[in-house]
Amino acid sequence: MKPYINDYHIHVFHVKDSSRYAFQNPDNRDFFMLISEFYNQEGRFKISEFREKHPDMDVYWETVAAVGAATGTTKLIKYALKNEGKRLNMCTALQGLIDESVAKGRKEGLKTGRRQGRKTGRDEAIAETVRILKRLNVPDQTILSTLAESFHLSEDELKKFF
Repeated sequence: MKPYINDYHIHVFHVKDSSRYAFQNPDNRDFFMLISEFYNQEGRFKISEFREKHPDMDVYWETVAAVGAATGTTKLIKYALKNEGKRLNMCTALQGLIDESVAKGRKEGLKTGRRQGRKTGRDEAIAETVRILKRLNVPDQTILSTLAESFHLSEDELKKFF
């Protein structure tokens, strides 16, 4: 059985303790430093603090890809692969990620806001229509059936207008 099992020494590092180790390979040093920055004590990454500490940090694209893999950040991996063979400025890479996420959040927020606005506007129009028709003494049953047919509303949805 022994010839089938490798007896390799395995080095296990805790990311929080990685600053205690003196890595000879600068890529390893950069990798562990970046990982520890991402997983700081507060649990939140702050680009402004990172930019202050490491304004000119250039790393190989492979290091950026490895950090992306370790942190589960597929956008960082894609950025690294797009820049294969180059040294990348981490502040630029991270700011690009943040900008992209903010833009996506804004787009989703606008979409949600528009949808809610249309629903609110529709509900206000239906409520005003009900008020007008009641003033004109149109029977409730006629109003209900007309609104249900015109706006494709269920009985429960229509009840809030009466």
